[in-house]
Amino acid sequence: MDITQIDYTEKDEIKGLIQEQLNSLSNDVRAILQDPELNQLQRCLLVSRLFGDESDLQFWTVAAHYLQSFSQARQLSVPAPEGQEEAGSAPGNPSSHLDICHDTLCESSYFQRFQLERVHLQEVKRSSYEHTKKCADQLLLLGQTDRAVQLLLETSAENPGYYCDSLKACLVTTITSSGPSQSTIKLVATNMIANGKLAEGVQLLCLIDKAADACRYLQTYGEGTEQPGWPRCG
Repeated sequence: MDITQIDYTEKDEIKGLIQEQLNSLSNDVRAILQDPELNQLQRCLLVSRLFGDESDLQFWTVAAHYLQSFSQARQLSVPAPEGQEEAGSAPGNPSSHLDICHDTLCESSYFQRFQLERVHLQEVKRSSYEHTKKCADQLLLLGQTDRAVQLLLETSAENPGYYCDSLKACLVTTITSSGPSQSTIKLVATNMIANGKLAEGVQLLCLIDKAADACRYLQTYGEGTEQPGWPRCG
């Protein structure tokens, strides 16, 4: 792997450094890099791993995932010949999703499912009113209204938040997605946000399927990623 005779735009000093790195590779690695069956994407992933370039590794990992997803989607859109089974990963297979460590770059459906699993784990371990209230709030943001109402109704009559939680449970169970009620709720939500009640306003917007508006408010106030239960755009 000699690049000294190749006409690169880089200076000779840079070419020399690159050549040193190439010379340090083992024969096995060189053979893999020069394998004609290795595509450009695989080669970029391998090089980023070899040289410990974390940013490049993350970029090419995400790129590889979505390029593979688009390729599989295109193959599935083409009817398979009669008698031949369609290849590809089954929908919902965890291996077909981008790892959750990539957070905002992974698929919205997978991200939401992961957050829901986290809430369920927290719910099992809840031992106080504050913990229960937090679980109910996150369930509302994730669209799990039935379970959220159950948690809200668990508030004891002696608790200072009993009246508020009871009213919220009534609101959630009677809410509609159209008509004057939606306009009223949206107006109340925006007023709450404007007066410093960001979390409460976002909850109301999510209840009337205005998650995109909720995201914009969160981004405006610089709290788009502060809590794992916040809604995501896209």
